[in-house]
Amino acid sequence: MPVSCHADDRVEGARARSAEYRVYLLNAKGAIEVRTDFAAASDDAARTLCALLLDACSEYHAGYELWSAARHVATVTTVPAPRPAVEMLPRVQQEALLGVLDGLQRSRWIVARSERLVTATSRLRRLLARDKEDA
Repeated sequence: MPVSCHADDRVEGARARSAEYRVYLLNAKGAIEVRTDFAAASDDAARTLCALLLDACSEYHAGYELWSAARHVATVTTVPAPRPAVEMLPRVQQEALLGVLDGLQRSRWIVARSERLVTATSRLRRLLARDKEDA
């Protein structure tokens, strides 16, 4: 049964300017294991977030399906290479990604134990804190 996670309220302001997306993380057999919702400014931004999410969860997940309401956006069955650089994303996308990563870490699903997920979340949290200090 899929586990649902939601991005934190810190990206709520961005939701007013964004579309809602749902990503389903797939195991190696293509079965859905995790579902999470997030907001993104475009399909391309949503795909970028999903590529980074899949990379952070690649110990447990082999692909994803991305939807916006009833519209299928993408299906990816391998971890994209090269993956996007999180440092190059706009802050609102970084915050949305952090919300999704935090939600997965708090979930009851096996992905919550992912070392890659913990590392990616910590790295992103440090990046956002450093950028906030520099501002």
